[in-house]
Amino acid sequence: MTETNRDRLVWVEIPATNLNRAKGFYEAVLQTALVENNDGPQTMQMIPCADGEMCGHLYEGKPATAGDGVTVHLPPPENWPTRWSGSKPVAAK
Repeated sequence: MTETNRDRLVWVEIPATNLNRAKGFYEAVLQTALVENNDGPQTMQMIPCADGEMCGHLYEGKPATAGDGVTVHLPPPENWPTRWSGSKPVAAK
């Protein structure tokens, strides 16, 4: 497999009932500082990508119920058509 120099995450929106607590958790897990954004009606904590762009955010909101979850967008591998020919994408459970 050829290693590419791009992020694995395209975009994610993560609700949290306690934004400051979630910020601390994701900064520890991702090993990077989140960037506060107050441009909209509510404060968000933006998740930076390796290239300096943003690839998601945390926001004050109701977390998903059991069986539901956040939507995470990931890029397909560069050789997606040949590597996965004949297979159908399925949702993660």
